[in-house]
Amino acid sequence: MNDTKWQQYFVSTADLELAVFEIGAGPIVILLSGGPGDDHRYLRPVAEQLASNFRCILYDQRGCGESRVKSYNEETLHLDRFMSDLEAIRTHLGAEKVRLMGHSWGGNLALYYAIFHSEHLAAASLVGAGPINAELEAAYSANFNQALSPAEKLELAKIRVERDAIRDGDNYNFEAYRDLHVRGFEISTCRSFYSPEIAAEFVKKFRALYNFNPLVPKYLRPSTR
Repeated sequence: MNDTKWQQYFVSTADLELAVFEIGAGPIVILLSGGPGDDHRYLRPVAEQLASNFRCILYDQRGCGESRVKSYNEETLHLDRFMSDLEAIRTHLGAEKVRLMGHSWGGNLALYYAIFHSEHLAAASLVGAGPINAELEAAYSANFNQALSPAEKLELAKIRVERDAIRDGDNYNFEAYRDLHVRGFEISTCRSFYSPEIAAEFVKKFRALYNFNPLVPKYLRPSTR
């Protein structure tokens, strides 16, 4: 966070101050992190690679990182507010149109923006976008599970049960949730790399940059527009 190449500032919305981080110069690209619940930090290495050609804008989505909300509920974490946040950043930047790069849940967010604010979208790049409905999520899970061993499937299923119990409880233990989530990520991600050494290095970096708030997906509600 002390890298002098990065600039940090806050953009005001109706109910919170969004923490925004930028690097580079050129056409504006807003990078949207995944989760929902991840902060922006793991996308910094991506932005630094693009910074010689683009003005890269990252931000902590509402309820994550330094973009604090006063309370976590269905109203403060409604999808319409996520859309309004993006619009607040675009307006602050003085840009008529913006480019979006969304990873995982961020890809879904980019798709929603394309639906609700197409007049302000110059282009969108989706990287591993999450499934947009329950049917596609089931198909994804079935395909993904084929690559796992029986022992890995059993451990991952146990992790999900324990993790969801923490998330859905009244008082969640963040450290316990973090350890479970990272371990689950380790199991699933190692199957995505041809080299165990590269997979191990990726997981190490992920663990160092990981910051997730499980209350965001717990209360996130879709748009009614």
